[in-house]
Amino acid sequence: FEIAISIHDSIYNTDFALAIIPYTPNDPTKSASEIVNHVLQTIKKFSQDSEHFKLCKFLGASVTLGLLKE
Repeated sequence: FEIAISIHDSIYNTDFALAIIPYTPNDPTKSASEIVNHVLQTIKKFSQDSEHFKLCKFLGASVTLGLLKE
């Protein structure tokens, strides 16, 4: 799966990350866990590395139709 994460302040995109996560078709729980872990690690890294994190908010999440069908 291709996972993209975008961090915004109230106006501008302040950071963006894109990654390919391996897909395990016979184990959707493993795939879901890998996606969750990647997103959480990326947000944690941003919050530790960014001096402006306190000005940013996590507004929402979305998935592609293909991922939703899996």
